[in-house]
Amino acid sequence: MSRPWREIFTPFGTWCHATKHVLEGWSHCLRIETAPHNIQVVVVEPGFIKTEFNQGLDNSLGKYYGDTAYRTQLDALIKRVRNGGADVAVAMSRETWRNY
Repeated sequence: MSRPWREIFTPFGTWCHATKHVLEGWSHCLRIETAPHNIQVVVVEPGFIKTEFNQGLDNSLGKYYGDTAYRTQLDALIKRVRNGGADVAVAMSRETWRNY
């Protein structure tokens, strides 16, 4: 399972962003390697979801970056996380997956 943090970069989030890239790249390679054995590997990217984790976002990131040049970016990120993302399809048919 991956998260949007692999595409949305925040100051001092290096470790988080790096791990998301690693897992996604590994998953894509594993899909190719296991396909001949009829083993399917899927990457799930849930997007922004309203959870308790998001409630503490301003407190945790704001504590470190609130009075810095990153404030505008932080405010935009917090707004997007609080509002959640648009509804999207999270699965595909077997036929679509074969052609993916």
